Amino acid sequence: MGILESCLKKNDEKWFELSDPEKKKYPEKDKLLNDPVYGTMRLTKPLVFLIDLPCFQRLRRIRQLGFSDLVYPGAHHTRFEHSIGTAHLSKLFLSNMKNRDEDLEHILSPETMLESQIASLYHDIGHLPYSHVTETLLDGEKEILDLKESQRLENVKPHEILSSEFVKGKYISTAIELINKKMGFNLHPESISGLILGKAPKNGKQNRFLGQLLHGAVDVDRIDYLF
Repeated sequence: MGILESCLKKNDEKWFELSDPEKKKYPEKDKLLNDPVYGTMRLTKPLVFLIDLPCFQRLRRIRQLGFSDLVYPGAHHTRFEHSIGTAHLSKLFLSNMKNRDEDLEHILSPETMLESQIASLYHDIGHLPYSHVTETLLDGEKEILDLKESQRLENVKPHEILSSEFVKGKYISTAIELINKKMGFNLHPESISGLILGKAPKNGKQNRFLGQLLHGAVDVDRIDYLF
């Protein structure tokens, strides 16, 4: 068993041990969150459910800026608030596009918009402690290199590959299936995983921009990072 497969298996087992999605109470209503950058944000029930899972809660302890807080005492930003902000920007971005162009109405369905939000929310769950500082430890791993070559992911970072694989794993797939049952949706972990890697859904040329939401010259990930 390679390091990637072993990591996925152990994390799935640990997360199920900490909080089984099927036994967890599903939120009864949306949640309002006060953010110092965006003000009041509305988190829908599916996002509240996914945020409360241990795979996302660990981001509270992952520093956004590596060891910078040792030099700059105020640099305590974490991947937790960054990921929530990225999901919020994703919703704003797609909603504004939909309002400005009626032709996007059939492309940006509630399910498609939610899949994009989930991809934005979970795009960093594969980060190691101290974020990019320790990411070089994965650069030479054969499984990572093989995935990059086979799927043409030259510009994708190791943590994004891990995030993508986690979403397709048993734990998060179980959580997404529960959301489908509760909300009457048909969300696909494979589609969400692809969006994390910058891949647009395969059902038409018109939706290619969805792949650039997290992988563009100016994307929601970078915008929140700069904020």
